[in-house]
Amino acid sequence: MKHVLYLFTILLLLPAAAMALDIEAVVCSGIEERMPVGEGDQFRADVERVYFWTRVTGAEGETFIRHVWLHEGQEIADVQLPVKGSPWRTYSYKTMIPEWTGNWEVKVVGDDGNVLLTKTFTIGEKAAMKESEPAGEKKMIEESPKASGGQTEPAMPADSTKPKATTPR
Repeated sequence: MKHVLYLFTILLLLPAAAMALDIEAVVCSGIEERMPVGEGDQFRADVERVYFWTRVTGAEGETFIRHVWLHEGQEIADVQLPVKGSPWRTYSYKTMIPEWTGNWEVKVVGDDGNVLLTKTFTIGEKAAMKESEPAGEKKMIEESPKASGGQTEPAMPADSTKPKATTPR
């Protein structure tokens, strides 16, 4: 009986193990040729947009992930993004307003509701103080010239209402 229970437990866990997603994520100031540019964890208060780029591997079939953006612990946006293969790249961005300086985090949440990865970053005064830190410390980054305007949403063409910024690779 013990062996049957053990075998049953293993069989129940196999689909979950087979569907384990591997997540790589970057907070950055822009996306060029579907790749992140200006990676950092501190940004100037006048940055217009901050991007959250994600590469997902291990997906079988079509699924989705969510980027949950939090400012000072309060949810600001929850963006659902399709994952249609493995590996798959996608991103969302947040257009910043002057009142949103301080601490941020973005969570990657799987279709089962579990948090797969969390990244943190700072915008504004705390980031400005890093400029005087010794060499070797992470410095704040300047905004990419391509990052301007827009709203909180997955990157998409102006004439589309569905997320587009997902590509295999």
